[in-house]
Amino acid sequence: MKPQKLKKNSKKWVTFDMKKNILLIVIDSLRADKFQGGKKTAITPNIDKLIKNGFNFSNTISSTDGTYASLASLFTGKNPYNHNVSWFKNHLNTTESLEIIKKNNIKLFGTVPNQTFFKNISNVFDELDLVDGQPYLRIFEGLGEKILERLNKIKNITPWFYYIHLMDFHISKKLPDEFDKDKFGKTTWDKRLHILDLWIGKILEKIDLNNTIIIFTADHGEFDVDLDVDYGSMPKLQNVSKSLSTTLPNFLGPTGLKLFVFFREQNRKYEKRKLEKKLNDKNEIRKLCTRSNSPLYDDVLKIPFLICTPENFRGSSNQQVRQIDIFPTIFDLLGLKIDFPIDGISLKSILQNLSFSELNAYIESTPNPSTNNEFGTYVGLRTSAFKLIKSRNESQKNTLLFDLKNDPQEQNNIASEKPEIVSEMEDLLMKYRTNGTNLSIVNDQDETSKIKEELKKMGYI
Repeated sequence: MKPQKLKKNSKKWVTFDMKKNILLIVIDSLRADKFQGGKKTAITPNIDKLIKNGFNFSNTISSTDGTYASLASLFTGKNPYNHNVSWFKNHLNTTESLEIIKKNNIKLFGTVPNQTFFKNISNVFDELDLVDGQPYLRIFEGLGEKILERLNKIKNITPWFYYIHLMDFHISKKLPDEFDKDKFGKTTWDKRLHILDLWIGKILEKIDLNNTIIIFTADHGEFDVDLDVDYGSMPKLQNVSKSLSTTLPNFLGPTGLKLFVFFREQNRKYEKRKLEKKLNDKNEIRKLCTRSNSPLYDDVLKIPFLICTPENFRGSSNQQVRQIDIFPTIFDLLGLKIDFPIDGISLKSILQNLSFSELNAYIESTPNPSTNNEFGTYVGLRTSAFKLIKSRNESQKNTLLFDLKNDPQEQNNIASEKPEIVSEMEDLLMKYRTNGTNLSIVNDQDETSKIKEELKKMGYI
């Protein structure tokens, strides 16, 4: 288990003939086991066709369990300790690789939620559709039509890079009754993925598959056992709050929001206690955990990564790869060589069925956004055989070690039984963190208060 070395920061780029378009679809909170494999039960003919005609990396590990930091790892190819993007700071560090793509005459477009993080990175895009919703728009609520409109606008532009961020799996909004039917699937995951798949088919009809690299992935996974157990939304109270907001003095506005959040959290706890009584084994109960506040189980780390290329790379690999390897692979496929400090590497050799050494995945949790903590509670290292999770503050009482081959559900902590493995992985983890060079230090405007209000609406706080 050797850490991968960073490349020297000479910032030299060598470009080649790049004519391919890139369609990047990031599905917020989509767990890998709902997208692929034996546990998948959703009916997804369009995605299945892409898997058949593309290359599926079925063991892809996200760098972290929070959206903004994980997107930064995706776009930069850097581990969190090197890109320094948090809930509230350094969002502009995310644009580093996108700026290079733009400089090489690839037009950048995006359709994303109208949130501060995406606004902060919008300056690098040629055109970015910031889409409003309550608190975000799903693909069947009008977002799908906006995506098709954008594809119509750029069909005569080449090459382009089009980034779509979908929120259909985010837990803060239930499915409407008209979609909550058995014909869309038996579980809420199935229903949401089937509805999304129908729109994927419409999107693909607009794409020149002979000239476009298509990538499906996610920012992170999710714990929840049932997305539509609505323990966060209180529609009646929300409606009352909206009506009062237009009549109350401005200084009472924050008080009203705090009261709504308080009552919503009490409702959340009540519904969660009812769920816990229904669940039997501890693995099911664990799925009621929340990100940022819980250890880095695979529920929140394993994400889809499917790539379809004009070169027709086909197949699948269960070899462990990382979120930070996605953009280096894109650059390699574009024929663009990068001499720039990143932690990820190109996976083109796997696409070509060539031998490839194992990649260790550095992981860390994001802080609970309701606090003012700059860093999350946990850091860790994942290999194909073991996962080490420990407290960032080096406390030994919270050290977890899982045997991933014999205990894939991560139910048995064997740290006390395998101290030699713990020691070896701790040493390696320390080497990763001490070799970090803080490559990106860009201070955005302090927008903590604004972002916290957005996260409250979405159920994070």
